[in-house]
Amino acid sequence: MRKILFALIIGFCCALTPCYSQTFQDLIEEADSLKDINPARSNELLATILKADSIEVPPLIRAKTLQLLGLSSMYNNQFRRADDYFSRADRLYTLIPTEDKSIDQRASLTMDVGRSLTWQGQYEMALEKFLFAKQLYEKTINLRGIATTLNAIAVIYGQFNEDFESALKTFKEALAINSELDDTVAVARVMQNVGQIYELTGQFDSALYYLRVSNSLSSRFRDYRSLAVGNNLLGAVFYSLDELDSSEYYYEEAIRLDIQNQDSIGLIFDFYLLSSTLISKEDFEKAEYYANEAYERTKDLGVKFSAAKNLSLIHDARGDHKTALKYHREFKTLEDSVRSEDNRELISELQAKYETTKREAEIARLESENQLANIREGESRRLMVIAVAASVVLISFLVVFYILRLKKSRAEKQATEQQYDALQKRYIELLNGPQKFALADDLELLNGKVVNPLTEREFETLSLGLQGKSNKEIAGRLFVSESTVKFHLRNVYNKLGVANRKEALEYVVKSS
Repeated sequence: MRKILFALIIGFCCALTPCYSQTFQDLIEEADSLKDINPARSNELLATILKADSIEVPPLIRAKTLQLLGLSSMYNNQFRRADDYFSRADRLYTLIPTEDKSIDQRASLTMDVGRSLTWQGQYEMALEKFLFAKQLYEKTINLRGIATTLNAIAVIYGQFNEDFESALKTFKEALAINSELDDTVAVARVMQNVGQIYELTGQFDSALYYLRVSNSLSSRFRDYRSLAVGNNLLGAVFYSLDELDSSEYYYEEAIRLDIQNQDSIGLIFDFYLLSSTLISKEDFEKAEYYANEAYERTKDLGVKFSAAKNLSLIHDARGDHKTALKYHREFKTLEDSVRSEDNRELISELQAKYETTKREAEIARLESENQLANIREGESRRLMVIAVAASVVLISFLVVFYILRLKKSRAEKQATEQQYDALQKRYIELLNGPQKFALADDLELLNGKVVNPLTEREFETLSLGLQGKSNKEIAGRLFVSESTVKFHLRNVYNKLGVANRKEALEYVVKSS
């Protein structure tokens, strides 16, 4: 009975595990769908997953949770917190066994890190992340992902590096892929980016064509955020063309959509840009209203000082020089603050990099301890067995190779020694034989066969060496130092064209 009860409990627990996984999967999908329309609820769901026991939450879901929390922090300009979440998520992805899904998720995370770096003004680092994400998507042949990375790369080229030629080429690569995928919304967004590049380079006819087509597609598919940006860009194009009525119309349309989309940042920028257009039209009453809206609403120092500059121009044009002076002073103060803020941001960025590097080792250790035990233990064991077996085979091969090499080396050394002994024996026989006066160890005979003749002392040193005497014995016989013996032998070898005593012996014997 106890065995049956125990089996039932085990079975219940095993059946419960996929339910937990499915529950967390549902939570992460809901959180992902709510991240734009209800960020607070999305973060609540993500926090629920993060607080759960790490054993219950699959690593892939936990990594996605950290990624979405990083994205939320980024949207709130909490870049240090975002970097921390992204770093933890990346550590998890590197620990998960390779499969298409995890590669694509890591590529998505890398894209988010690139966007965060772009927002922080670190464009070169952002470009590196986008290029790495593209490589990951190419591994799984994820065309949609490749097109997304190409779009991001082109934005860096065009808007920040001012490499407009590369930007247009890359945008058009993305456009071709999105057209092949029949992704009309993505086509509209890329066309919008192409239009912006043409606007930046003063090619206004091309800019108008791409922006109008983009707006038409965005309107058809109710992509109102893209439509707002498109109207903003059209306003800028018509402003550059000095068609101020059209510029005013499109900025007003952009403002209407910003309000509908609850895009406070876009709204403030469009207020400021519309005020600039109205100043050019000398409609100072409306210009003052929109410049004031931008000035009062924004927390961005750059927009605030630009709005203050516009307000100064407006009041000066209307003859209110006192108020104009007030805003001019405010403009100059804010301009100095912007410069100081830029310096503080640079210092803060360097400090953040230092702290991130410092934390990485600790984060890696903690994540490894929490997750390694849960990630395919069987796979790890199998890989370990394979690694051990491979190591044993490799070591065995190296040992056999070393033994064979050692035997060969000894055999070669023994053969060389035997050859040298035979040559030395033959040399001594020749010295003591009936032909000893005809032997090539006669100084005159030997010098007759070489280009540079040997000295008498060099000949004596050679003769003793060929008789098997060591350098020390030769030095004692000739009453010189060993260094002198070595010096004479080097000279002899050079003159005979040989490298060592064995070759010198061969030369003398063959010459005899």
